[in-house]
Amino acid sequence: MKRSLCLLLVAAIVLLTGCALPVEGNPRGAEDTSAQGNMVDVEEGDVSGQGKVSYDNKPVETDEPDEPEKPEKPTMQVNIYYQDADGYIIPVTRRISKQEGIARAAINSLIDNSINREEIDYYGLYPVLPKGTRILGLTIREGTAIIDFSGELLDYDSEKAEKCIISSIVYTLTEFSTVQRVRILVNGSRKDRLKFGTDISEDLDRQNILINSEKINVEQGMAKYDVYLFKAANDRFSYILPVSAEASGIDADAIAARIISDLGKKPAGGVLFSELPEGTELIGSDIKDDMIVLDISKEIMNYGGNAREEGILRQILYSMAQIEGVKKVKILVGGKATNLPEGTDLTESMSIPSVINDYIDK
Repeated sequence: MKRSLCLLLVAAIVLLTGCALPVEGNPRGAEDTSAQGNMVDVEEGDVSGQGKVSYDNKPVETDEPDEPEKPEKPTMQVNIYYQDADGYIIPVTRRISKQEGIARAAINSLIDNSINREEIDYYGLYPVLPKGTRILGLTIREGTAIIDFSGELLDYDSEKAEKCIISSIVYTLTEFSTVQRVRILVNGSRKDRLKFGTDISEDLDRQNILINSEKINVEQGMAKYDVYLFKAANDRFSYILPVSAEASGIDADAIAARIISDLGKKPAGGVLFSELPEGTELIGSDIKDDMIVLDISKEIMNYGGNAREEGILRQILYSMAQIEGVKKVKILVGGKATNLPEGTDLTESMSIPSVINDYIDK
């Protein structure tokens, strides 16, 4: 009875004083850190960790989910023909958001406005179509792209600008597998000739339009072909580009011979250049299924440097792509499968690249 009474008195004293009994190793008045590991660790104002708390300094997920990452929009690879400061038309591979009107988007990227200029100015390239140009309609029927432009398309003041506009439109649209021909309208009407003489009265294609040439329309009875040469656009970038030439009475074999012969000549004017050694000629060629076999003279070996070797192959591959049905190229040198001086193995065929001047969207 006395023991119970004593315990009641002690409890009453503790309640009245509001103090805890001393703990061994932690004298009264000292900071109690024994429970710190179980405290919630959240810094005031720190929103970077919202939705998470930390116990025992370890992150713990709460019921609030993290914001999901937005998936990247799918894109399509499109070859678009811009111009440089000298008025040469230059093809560039772009990646455009996948959409139903991808051909319209490609042409829209050629219109001169601040957004389009800003995207390509660093690369020494410029839009081709005049400011304010609008696409009023674009349909593709049975291989023909019928494109209707507003009157601003004709707001230019030189023959060179006229040639650039037409060749850029035709070459950009015919990059699409569904387009072989282009019909250009202005305000819904077809025009016969533009103000500097370009004939657009008929459907245009890569067989009747020249690019990066002194002319734009191919003369009746003549065949045309493109030779791919190099040009520096600024002090940062050089590009490969098509340059058209005309010839009469030539077939696929003759075109291949003309291309190699032209590539082995020094271009006039000093602005364009070829990496193929001078004097290189085609001994013979043969097309088998989707591959063309080129037997090239030994002069092709007369160079040095990895970059030049790569340039030579690019010029040949892009130039041969215009021969109908050709998707691969095999090169012989003096009738033999061999290696080029810097080590490129020519014993296997090479596929023609689908991209060209692929710098902008990397």
